[in-house]
Amino acid sequence: MGVLNLLNAKIIISRSVSPYLNLALEDFLFKNSTAKQCLLFYSNLPSVIIGRNQNPWTELNVRQCRKDWVNIVRRQSGGGTVFHDLGNVNYSVIMDRQNFSHTRNAQIMAKALQRSNIDASVNNRHDIVLSSTGEKLSGSAYKIARSRCYHHGTMLLNTDLLNISKYLRSYTTGIRSSGVKSVRSPVVNVNVPVSKFVYDAIHTYLETYHLEKVPQITSITAEDIMGIEDIAKMEEQLRSWNWTFGQTPKFQQTLKEEKLFQHPLTVNISVLHGRIDNAQFVTEDKKLSDELSTYDWNGLRYDSGSVNQILLQHTPSEDVRAVVSWLARTI
Repeated sequence: MGVLNLLNAKIIISRSVSPYLNLALEDFLFKNSTAKQCLLFYSNLPSVIIGRNQNPWTELNVRQCRKDWVNIVRRQSGGGTVFHDLGNVNYSVIMDRQNFSHTRNAQIMAKALQRSNIDASVNNRHDIVLSSTGEKLSGSAYKIARSRCYHHGTMLLNTDLLNISKYLRSYTTGIRSSGVKSVRSPVVNVNVPVSKFVYDAIHTYLETYHLEKVPQITSITAEDIMGIEDIAKMEEQLRSWNWTFGQTPKFQQTLKEEKLFQHPLTVNISVLHGRIDNAQFVTEDKKLSDELSTYDWNGLRYDSGSVNQILLQHTPSEDVRAVVSWLARTI
């Protein structure tokens, strides 16, 4: 597919299931589309998508996601953390800023569900919910830059809801962070086929914005998307550790252990750009604290693998080895 055809497209369905490619495609359209407005649909393999200004360690179970090969992706827009899988359809309305309306775009998707006899409505947070129970069907976020904006959201059609609680639950303790916190709500599937929802959403969108009745629908493959240099560069950035974890707002963590060691231990950690900026070890065991303080913690990535490097780079005492192993298991 030619770049010009993509830039002129008004309704686009991505056949890629990569969250990195799909978010890179969305960003490319946001910055470069020549259409007055366009509507994009895509689905992703199991992924956790965090907001631009969020802390992944307080929003999700990072360790479990890595164990299960669930993608962790930091998006460009604000808002909270969401779970994607192939039972979830994502929509994005990209348009001029002057025509942008949170409520209108959410209502389009709610009305699309109503075509399948789902009693959906939009609440005061612009979430789409079941009117009878208030259970959440769709959350959304937006980004505005200069004269353009996009409003994107999820739609829970047949998502594995057990995975939402499995991955979107942090077990990390003692963190004080300025990152944006997600607002958790009960969720439910609507059990509408993907093709039916997309068809209804397109027609409701066209009716709402008084657009042509039968526009050309552009289907784009992963190969098409990767063939565009700007998208490939953005995809690489979204995959990078520096973006996903290095963009985390500064935070502090206090960890305490009173039983494992001879004396109670308190560890105060400061983390900047996803790396340990300072680590203090407070214990009555002066020999232990002095030895721990001799190691260069600053600059280590805030993850168990990096902390464990201390054991490989030095020859610590057994007590220090026990502390480092505990710390690696705990953060």
